[in-house]
Amino acid sequence: MFAILCAILAGLCWGVGEIFTKGAINTKEIGPMGTVFFRAAVTLPLALAAFLVAHSVVKSEPQVWWRDMSGSTWAKLIFGSGILAGFAGVFFFYLGLAQPGGDISLLRPIAFALAPATAVILGWLVLKEEMTARKIAAVVLIVSGIVLLTGGRKAHAAPGRSAPNSAKTGAPGTQPSPGRPGPGAIGESASFSAWAPDRVPLPVLI
Repeated sequence: MFAILCAILAGLCWGVGEIFTKGAINTKEIGPMGTVFFRAAVTLPLALAAFLVAHSVVKSEPQVWWRDMSGSTWAKLIFGSGILAGFAGVFFFYLGLAQPGGDISLLRPIAFALAPATAVILGWLVLKEEMTARKIAAVVLIVSGIVLLTGGRKAHAAPGRSAPNSAKTGAPGTQPSPGRPGPGAIGESASFSAWAPDRVPLPVLI
């Protein structure tokens, strides 16, 4: 139960925190790379303080992990936790927030719904975790939610791009005179123009 509570608190912290991050990026006073750097700079001393408490006070951390860890464990931490999860994931997320149409209400659910779906599949394939019908149903629902979020987003034409049809709307300079058919009517009805009264020659009186 405590593990579920920790996950809920993590989700709330991420959700509320990224609202502030998006607001800062929207000001254009800082870019995505500056935001990543600032996040790391603030996180580092806090993580160091938390580690010292866990290591020296709570004793929940292995005492000499930096000496006893194997090379494969170092590689997993550097590549997985440091490069992929720690830098690349945050960088691409902030880069997306800085783009036009990078609404946090769209990008946040996609990023943080795809992450658990990927974790379920890779946990089964790589870590040999149990795959159950409930997990499969959850992945299907997650993917369906992503499709609902990203689907049906039609591009709207920019105002002023569609020029009116002068033959149909009567643009300036093409307005028909009273009693005389306009250019569109003449082109569409040749038979009318053949017998129109204003085109019949008048008799010459002697």
